Amino acid sequence: SDLLTGDERWFEDRSRVLRDAAGEPTHIEALLVDITPRKVAEQNLTFQNGFRAMLAALRATPDDAGEGEIWLCALHALIDAFGLDLAWYGPVQNGETAPLYWAGPAADYLDGLALTPLGRPPGVSAHCPVRRLLETATPQAGEVASASDCPFQAAALKRGLQSVLAIPCFNAERTLTGVLVLYRTETRSFPPGHWDRFQDLAQEIDALLRERRLRREADDN
Repeated sequence: SDLLTGDERWFEDRSRVLRDAAGEPTHIEALLVDITPRKVAEQNLTFQNGFRAMLAALRATPDDAGEGEIWLCALHALIDAFGLDLAWYGPVQNGETAPLYWAGPAADYLDGLALTPLGRPPGVSAHCPVRRLLETATPQAGEVASASDCPFQAAALKRGLQSVLAIPCFNAERTLTGVLVLYRTETRSFPPGHWDRFQDLAQEIDALLRERRLRREADDN
């Protein structure tokens, strides 16, 4: 990262060893080339491709698909498109949240919390204050924090999940309705710019849910 600004920078090492007439190394000619613009462009392209793949998967869900089916489709698409180890969504109730739908190769980390994929957690001990979760899973924090009042973070650390990003989900009235939480095993693997992009994804999911809900209501009438 940049020592002055803290921004992430990428460099390509083009150093070479110089040798004398006998072939013995005499010194090193060091050259580092800043390739940050190229890496950022590659990351943006990867994200755009993942974004399109996820939207295509969501749009392909049956018209009568319920909220659970759509969220599970979205989570699996996120895992496939962005190489995540775990993704879960939890609704917000009384300022708390807990995983309701989840997917990913590291999903077994939730086993110790006695949750079921399509049901509510069995007790309040498995819930987490939303504000605390968002504070410990921001682009600035980047790494999973062990918080006694946030059991998912402690369990994630035990499972080896080092990076986390929590995305607040809002409805059309800008009311906080849920939290989308993403994990990777690599440390600090969510660049700060990813937060806004995943926020856009969360809004797309909410828009689809709202569209399907309105369509069902229209059909019922």
